[in-house]
Amino acid sequence: VLDIMACGGFVLSNWQPEIAENFEEGVEIVTFDSLEDCLDKAAYYLAHEEERTQIAARGQQKVQKAFSYQTGLESLLC
Repeated sequence: VLDIMACGGFVLSNWQPEIAENFEEGVEIVTFDSLEDCLDKAAYYLAHEEERTQIAARGQQKVQKAFSYQTGLESLLC
């Protein structure tokens, strides 16, 4: 997930607690809880390119800020 987001990709993932701890649903990432939900959201975001690209951009910004080497080193050394 982090690799995709760091490259500016849109992430549609199954819901996991770790995702909810680090990212805001519908703002930086989109999750689904069933196959039907996945298909519905995939169709929606394919039809709404601007919204999809905005979510991807916010996800990329979050990863670059919260998961950078600089941030990691600061948390280890402080």
